[in-house]
Parts: sequence; C-alpha cells; structure tokens
Amino acid sequence: MTDELSTPIYSAAHPFGMVGQSAAHQQLLLQLRRIGPHFRTVLLRGERGTGKDLAARALHVLGAGLHAPFLKYAEENRCTDDERSHPAGLFETTAGGTLYLDEVGDLTLDLQAELLKTIQKWDAPRYRLNKPRLVASTSVDLKTHATNGLFRQDLYLRLAMIEIALPPLRTRAEDVVPLAEHFVMRTSDALGIAPPLFDGSAIERLQQHAWPGNVRELETVVSNAVARCTRGTLLAEDFDLLSNAASPDANTRVRLDDVVRRHVRAVLQECAGNKLRAAEMLGISRSTLYRMLDAETMAAVSH
Repeated sequence: MTDELSTPIYSAAHPFGMVGQSAAHQQLLLQLRRIGPHFRTVLLRGERGTGKDLAARALHVLGAGLHAPFLKYAEENRCTDDERSHPAGLFETTAGGTLYLDEVGDLTLDLQAELLKTIQKWDAPRYRLNKPRLVASTSVDLKTHATNGLFRQDLYLRLAMIEIALPPLRTRAEDVVPLAEHFVMRTSDALGIAPPLFDGSAIERLQQHAWPGNVRELETVVSNAVARCTRGTLLAEDFDLLSNAASPDANTRVRLDDVVRRHVRAVLQECAGNKLRAAEMLGISRSTLYRMLDAETMAAVSH
C-alpha cells in the first residue's frame, strides 16, 4: 500500500504532475479543481494507463490536503490477511484523509460486501467527522457489471455519486509530444544524463502509434529509449518496443492475435520476464496477461 505522495503534486507547467495541453486534458483539470474541494466519494473511470492514480492524488490534495493521510489500495494488497488491509482497517488508517480504491471492479464479492458495510458504519454521526474521502477507479464499465451481477448494485450506487471520465491518449493526440518530452526530462534527471533530443522520425513514430496502453505505455517506451540511448538524439529505431507488426506490408495479411502475441512476447522479454511490470507496460491487469499467456500456450500445443 502507498501512504505517501511520491509523485510531484504541483508545478506551474504541470499541475498535480499531469501533463497535457489538449482540450480534453484541460477539461479534466477543470473538473478536478471544481470537484476536489467538496467531494466525499468519486469514481474515476478510464482505460488502464490514463492517469487515474494522478487524478486520485489531485483530488486528495484539493480535498483533504497534502499532509492528510493518503492510501492506495491496489490488487497486490488484497491477498493478505493483515486486518489493516481490509476495509475496516483501511478506513481507520485514512481517517481524515483519502482512501483510494484502485480498480475497484476487481474486488471479490466478499470484499465488496465488507467495503459496503464499512462505508455504512462510517456514515454514523460518531464517525462521520473523520470519515475518509473515497476515490475509486475502474477500467471496466462498472454500471454494466452491476447490472449483470458482477458487481454489487448497492455499492456501485454509493461509489458513483460523482463520476469523472479520463480520456484515452488516442483522443489527446496533441499531448503525445509534450508527455514524451516530460518523460525524457524525468528519466534523464534520474539517470544523471543530459536529456537527448527527438529526431523528426522519432516524433513521427510516436504520433503514429495508437497507444493502447495510454500514458503508461508512452512513459515506459520513452524511459526505455532514453536509458539505452548512446547519442544525443532519439531516433525512430530507438522505440523498438512499438510493434512493427501494427503496420504490416499492404500485401501481407496479419491476424490480430498474432500481432498481440508478438507484442506481448517482446514486452515480456524487455521486462526480463517480470509479468507484473509487463502487465503495467501493456496497460492490462496481471490476470488478463496470465489469460493471454495461457491462450498462447494452448495455441502452441494445438499446432
């Protein structure tokens, strides 16, 4: 669990560490500023890698304040028997601050019931004054999940009182280059090197990519390119994590699952077999990656 803010919260150019100049990005910042000081519960909806963590931290700073407790409850924290990792303990830990429920749609039905019970308990007058603000995030259609019985309807209604949609990077084309430049500077600072410049071919390649993994994928691709760059300029060839197979020759028919399979293998190799890191880079959940790998194994056996 995360109990501190490790991401830069504010700079004049990038409020809350969020980079962008597109209309969609500016609208998101406007929503956060309008809702942040007053919210009690917010649901952040968007594809994986769109920046829901940063939005949650922004809401925390605008609402509870920078120095109030902030806790991110993510997938890796849900398999422990530690009482502090269950809803009752989480609420106690973040009293007066913000509890961030990452990918709330992945909660088991048992944890959903426990969470709802805890929310109801903290509605009582004796707890209400210190009740933590709740920010939940989801990359699935939680309303449909609730309708289909995959998520508790009563819990969904409690979490979705205010809903903020985060736009995918493919709808923010003008933000790709500013984001890439931001990640170049951040990676270069961390490595203690002079930041390389973008060659025109590199910018063109970044702009042509669809970014299914959104900002997180862009960060990973750029950070890897900077770390391996041995010259002062980044070229198109430095971004070999972007699948060439996504743009096949006009005379070649490529199956989509073959393209995905090759891309997953390339990312796994780049991450030295670390499945959690590979899933983060691909912008998918770890369970989805496991299913893809199982499917690939079955396909190999059947040939």
